[in-house]
Amino acid sequence: MIYFYLLILAPTLCSSKTEAVVKANCDCRDWYGRCKVEGDKWVDDETWSYHCSTSKAEVVGCVATDRANKKEISANGNETINGFWFSCQVTDDKVRYEQEPHCSVNGTEYHVGNLYRNSVFQHICLASGTWVTGCFYKDETEKEVLLNVGESAYVGLIQHHCDRFVDYPGRVQYYTSVRDNVTIATPTGVGKNHNLPENITNILPTNPVRWLPENVDLFIANDGSFDTKIRYLRPSVIGD
Repeated sequence: MIYFYLLILAPTLCSSKTEAVVKANCDCRDWYGRCKVEGDKWVDDETWSYHCSTSKAEVVGCVATDRANKKEISANGNETINGFWFSCQVTDDKVRYEQEPHCSVNGTEYHVGNLYRNSVFQHICLASGTWVTGCFYKDETEKEVLLNVGESAYVGLIQHHCDRFVDYPGRVQYYTSVRDNVTIATPTGVGKNHNLPENITNILPTNPVRWLPENVDLFIANDGSFDTKIRYLRPSVIGD
């Protein structure tokens, strides 16, 4: 004998009430699927500024970095802050935050392409970091003159050098030496040859081969912080 059973399922009131509550409090969903209500404003990942409007989560701007004091750049806006530009471009499928590359040296910010001096060395700012382009020395008139890396120059009996270390080409050195293409004679009993630099130390029994040595890294990379940030947008999810 075969028995048939009829199963009747009644609607669950609790479930329908829960759905009603969700609908009433979830007008938009953010990029991660979390519920937002009409009028909500929020920032994702410290950069992307959103607004829940007419059941749609819209990107309304980008929050800039500390370089711009965390100022919000409006969607498709471009602003100059502290001398550098910052932009926020929004399309249907992505939002792109970008800030002008720079070099920060001892609390001073330089634009890409700027030249600046640090000690006796001249540097240039690039998007990737700073490079040494030369060394400064003083000529017979005390005028500052630039030597490119790899060059040398004569001032009287002294030769000024701006070059890389032979055994460590990643560093640039500036130094002076007695020129080796003339004969230097200092007669006894006539005092000191003031054409030569002062000894760095009086411990040495004879004049050193080199004076005034200074050195620095040929290249110093920027701090690694980003200049461009992109978020690919998902289709807006209505909270239903």
